[in-house]
Amino acid sequence: MVDISTIYKNNSEYLKAEDIGSEMWTVTIYSAEVKSWDNGDRKVVLEFNELENKAMPLNLTNSRAIADIYGG
Repeated sequence: MVDISTIYKNNSEYLKAEDIGSEMWTVTIYSAEVKSWDNGDRKVVLEFNELENKAMPLNLTNSRAIADIYGG
């Protein structure tokens, strides 16, 4: 298994596609909250048990997909 801390190449608090690469991960959602951005947008932001200090803002498509799976 890959040591997750070795894949983070930037200091952003948010997970980016380049952080993941071609690896397949299984993670557990720790929390989901709505965050307001400076431009007025609101997004659901997920945090995961396995990824310390990295959260994942969801676009509308991903938000709907997760809501369809888990209800919401």
